[in-house]
Amino acid sequence: MSLLFRLPTELIFHSLSFVPKPELKRLFQLDELFYCSDDQAGNDPYLQIRQEALANYYSYTSLIITNNEQLLTKRPVNSMVIDVSELLYLISHKVYIRPREISYVLFNIKQEPAKFMSFVQVLFQSDILAYSKLVTNILNVQIVLAKSKQLVNQLIIKNLFRYLNGLNYRINWFKIRYTGEGNQLNESYYSNLSIENLQLHLFNSVRLTEHLSRHSSCLLCENIKALDLSFNALSDLSMIAFPPSLVDLNLSNNNLIELTNSNFNWKNLVNLQTLNLSNNSLIRIDLNDRHSMTNYKLISLDLSGNNLVDVSFLSSMVLAQNLKRLNLARNLVTHVSRFPEQLVELNLMSNYLATLLDQITGNTFPKMLQVLNLSYCKIGHPSRDGDDQKSTKELTQEEVRNMLVGVERLHSANQISLDGNNFLQEGKNSICDFEEMELD
Repeated sequence: MSLLFRLPTELIFHSLSFVPKPELKRLFQLDELFYCSDDQAGNDPYLQIRQEALANYYSYTSLIITNNEQLLTKRPVNSMVIDVSELLYLISHKVYIRPREISYVLFNIKQEPAKFMSFVQVLFQSDILAYSKLVTNILNVQIVLAKSKQLVNQLIIKNLFRYLNGLNYRINWFKIRYTGEGNQLNESYYSNLSIENLQLHLFNSVRLTEHLSRHSSCLLCENIKALDLSFNALSDLSMIAFPPSLVDLNLSNNNLIELTNSNFNWKNLVNLQTLNLSNNSLIRIDLNDRHSMTNYKLISLDLSGNNLVDVSFLSSMVLAQNLKRLNLARNLVTHVSRFPEQLVELNLMSNYLATLLDQITGNTFPKMLQVLNLSYCKIGHPSRDGDDQKSTKELTQEEVRNMLVGVERLHSANQISLDGNNFLQEGKNSICDFEEMELD
């Protein structure tokens, strides 16, 4: 170990980075550092090297600070939980780590309010949050709040936002999962906050709409890029002023029945690239602006799991003018109409398209389409003059392929999925691959 002392500090740190973390912990007895008295530490000739090893142990990884490790279900790759006492040691001894990111995950769902409040008090009254800002520029916060502890929840959210506001810190992900009614947030808490990705799950829908109304600053500054409002029982979006900075908007698993210009403020979403509206109850979408000169950037739209029958709105929907990926799986579509010209992926799985081969006109599917999913659509044989529709079993995979490619000129397609339609021959692969097919 004495050889390490002869190296410059930066080279020591770099050399230790090649040692596996379990070996660092064992070779330098890192656990014992946290329990050494000042006298013992002062008599340790290798204390500096051991602290360098400790800094390396917590560097180049995703650190999680939580009050209940057992409740963590999903963790980032190469992540580890760091105890508050260990953080306080790093702070007091000025040991600076280099983590990729730090995530605070707070659970207020156990019947131990005193223990939880003690943890939160240490978090707010120490220099832990300020230290986090010093060692990484990626900070994530996730709070899981119980319905039965309204006053405690109010205090936690209020103090956390007030503290983060004072730090003037940019937060990467901020998530709140909550089922109660006492989730009132005062807009004054947000004046200096900068959150790029916000996720609010299981809120009371009325309260949530109030928070995100056009009269509030709850969308947390101008730089928010991703907003996840899924699983909130939302049925009306009219009061939510979505900021133009949004790139990703998730409104899935709510109670939306229709989207129109009057109940969805979509015209400011000039940077939106991904919109998820899956698993709602949508029966109608009418988003039109004939006078708009805006070039919208939406490239991915998920409408799966709804009750849409008519999809003709897509051809005149200004927001979808540059759409490349469209998911209409598990709807009630029986008749297809012209789709956006820029589409390269289209999923129509589990709709009822029995007469699809009679509907195609040569201008239905985009010519740039590469992936088309028509699985479980009950596609039948095309009708002939004076003949009743024949059994779907008479159709072969080759016939359907030739009809779609020939009539619609889908010469760019490299994958068409036809699973679950009766015309497929037993033992045949339901994925039609055209990569080796010679096309005129």
